[in-house]
Amino acid sequence: MASIHKEFIVRAAPSAVWDALRDFTNVHRRLAAGFVTDSQAEEGGAVRHITFANGMQVRERLVTRDAAG
Repeated sequence: MASIHKEFIVRAAPSAVWDALRDFTNVHRRLAAGFVTDSQAEEGGAVRHITFANGMQVRERLVTRDAAG
């Protein structure tokens, strides 16, 4: 299974950023509004089915959350 790690600078309070990132199934509201148009939780929130603005759909599984990392 693939993993993606990305670093970037965000001009916002760290607590607000981490709160939004932890909100796995609300990416369409909190992180990528307009780019992602919908996100539906599956399997108790460990999987999300997302729809992009261009109509493409994907299913993503949350494998790990590393707050310390």
